[in-house]
Formats: sequence, structure tokens, C-alpha cells
Amino acid sequence: MGVVVAVGLLAAVVQWLLTHWWVLVIVAVAASAAGGLWYQKAQQRAVWARVRAQALRLRIAELDALDHRALATCAP
Repeated sequence: MGVVVAVGLLAAVVQWLLTHWWVLVIVAVAASAAGGLWYQKAQQRAVWARVRAQALRLRIAELDALDHRALATCAP
């Protein structure tokens, strides 16, 4: 009896979605936007991981030699 109820419920949901097809379009757009944001965040995390890895390779002497005014002298 539970199988009959499940099949009936599934048929009702499919019929409703066929009538309200625009709901599927909205869900697809939202899923695409969420996927795009997730991909962008993953790319940003990868960039920051590379930056952190580079920073960990600097020696104390190199860190001490860094100067915030160095950029001003290198600019064209």
C-alpha cells in the first residue's frame, strides 16, 4: 500500500511540474548561479593557498628586508 501512495505522490508532483514548468527554470538558474559562486570561491581559495605557500617560503632575513616603500620606487 505504501508503494501505491509513493507512486501516486510522484505522479502528482510530475503533473504539477509539467503544469508549472517555470519552477524548473528558476531552480536551474539558481543552481547555475550557486555553482558559479562556488567555482569562484574555490578559485579564490586556490589563489590564497598559493600566496600562503609562497609566504611560508620566505626566510626571516627576506621578511626583514621587505619595505613598504619599495613599491613606490618600482612604479613607472
